[in-house]
Amino acid sequence: MIRSIAILLFAVAGIAGALFSQNVTIYGKLDKSYWGNTVTAYTYDDYLSYSLKKLGDANMDKIGTFTISFPADKTCLVLLRTGNAEAHLYAEPGKSYKVGILPKDSGAVETISNIIPVELTFFDADSADINYLLYLYTEKYDTFMAARVGNTMNESASLEIKIDTFEARIQRKFSQYKNDYLRDHITYSLASMQAVFKKDAFLYSRYLDKKPVLYGNEEYMGFLSSFFTATAASYAESERFLNLVNDVEQFDSLMAYFGRNKLLHNDTLRELAVMKFLFDKSTNPELKKNRIVNIMNQASARCKSSENRKIAANLSKKIGKLLAGYPAPAFALQDKNGTTVKLESLKGKYVYIAFWKANCTVCEEEMRMIPELKKKYGNKVAFVYISLDQDPSVMKDFLKKYPKFDWYFLSYTDQKTIMDDYNVLAIPYYILIHPTGNISQAPAPHPGLDLDKLLNDLIKKK
Repeated sequence: MIRSIAILLFAVAGIAGALFSQNVTIYGKLDKSYWGNTVTAYTYDDYLSYSLKKLGDANMDKIGTFTISFPADKTCLVLLRTGNAEAHLYAEPGKSYKVGILPKDSGAVETISNIIPVELTFFDADSADINYLLYLYTEKYDTFMAARVGNTMNESASLEIKIDTFEARIQRKFSQYKNDYLRDHITYSLASMQAVFKKDAFLYSRYLDKKPVLYGNEEYMGFLSSFFTATAASYAESERFLNLVNDVEQFDSLMAYFGRNKLLHNDTLRELAVMKFLFDKSTNPELKKNRIVNIMNQASARCKSSENRKIAANLSKKIGKLLAGYPAPAFALQDKNGTTVKLESLKGKYVYIAFWKANCTVCEEEMRMIPELKKKYGNKVAFVYISLDQDPSVMKDFLKKYPKFDWYFLSYTDQKTIMDDYNVLAIPYYILIHPTGNISQAPAPHPGLDLDKLLNDLIKKK
């Protein structure tokens, strides 16, 4: 995929000299609409699970500026989030960036879980900056693709020639920049174009055979995923695949099965192919999700590549997330007094989690049912209400109306990924966690008779 680079370059200076530091520093200025928010920098831990990895965070000062620094050993995509707004840039080791985060579009649709892309302004960018170069390339790529919209299959021969010509022209233009990330980004975005016309064996020979796996390059990983789909999707659609997942439940058996494909003889690529198809098929009701999680756990121990072992662990967490009997995502959040409460500290009792906001009328109405439940179940159930309000003071002000609400009220602002961790798409949203720390029900019943009956039955069994 070509990731649209939403940037505005205010100034382009001369080419900067090489730096030897491995730290990346981002100096930022927030639009006034974001003042009061924390800014957090993330990257993707891998490009199969797209699991987020936190790089650092910062509070803004009185004039809306912030600084975030983190170590980097290679070029990476950085996601800057403030509230539900997200801007991105590519960061190279040893470089610093001066950016401004622009306001959200006035027509942006605001929902609980919606991340809204916003633009960055770059100050003092040099003409060899990776963001500037990718911006130039993306403009040319988009222009070429826009001109091809509407081409029919009858024009495919001429389109193939045009793609070849475009590739040669692009390679000539950008070859002057000795930047490995740029080169690979261009090579594999063009490879995805070529894949429409070229045979699988040609694509494998030209782009994959005896070449390193570029785990940190999104274009490479996107091309690789498409290549697997083109060459091996029939394996994942077969009855044999169904049997190997649901009954055999062995990663090694799947590796042997996919090894029949002559383009998947490379162990590292085949491991990735098996994991990709397990992940893609994890929502198929014919496949037992707990079996897929178990196979991924095997892969996280048995893959020959350490990067593949990491990807398998990430995919296992993602597929098994909120699956009954599997560990609940950890959290450590502050209450209204600034005391940190960790989920692990509540082990030994059922934990009923509610996600809410102060302006949610239904949340407030259902909250009034908790005192009676708390009185009935005492220390056997911990009630934990996690506020999704951007400003923790909103939660504190809300609680002033209800001084007798004496259960856990926490703010999500210290761990905003908790919304992703618990798949929070709307509020109120409830989760029940078993005393072992594993998921019991997700979603769980709303406060009322159904929840009372569920808790009563579970505690009797215990």
